[in-house]
Amino acid sequence: MYKIPESHRKMIKKLILIFVLFTFSLSASSQEITSDSIYSVNDVDKKPEYKDGINSFYKFVAANFRAPDVRKFNGKVYVQFVVEKDGTLSDVKINKDAGHGSGEEALRVLKLSSNWNPGEKDGQVVRTQYIFPIVIKTD
Repeated sequence: MYKIPESHRKMIKKLILIFVLFTFSLSASSQEITSDSIYSVNDVDKKPEYKDGINSFYKFVAANFRAPDVRKFNGKVYVQFVVEKDGTLSDVKINKDAGHGSGEEALRVLKLSSNWNPGEKDGQVVRTQYIFPIVIKTD
């Protein structure tokens, strides 16, 4: 019977380890996309986008948002929502409210929003979670 030299054994062990690690990394990265999966905006290949771009969305929010009637009010409202496969917004929530009714106002404005272009992962349209800050400053 042929005996494998020690130097070759070490090389074979390294190659087997590399093969196992490579195979594991491929299986870990090929997560199955289901119709109910919600992906973070950081985990998609193409991020959801407001129809005319994010700057247009900022303008839409600024035009429709009624700031609290409080002098020298500065704050941020963080709104979380899911951009659905058809571009509609769902699961709209306030992550951080600046107070004085600003959270409720943010919800009202987002309900007025037109559809977005949905996110994509691996060439498929997916549901994508998005977090959007609204900065409020009054005189």
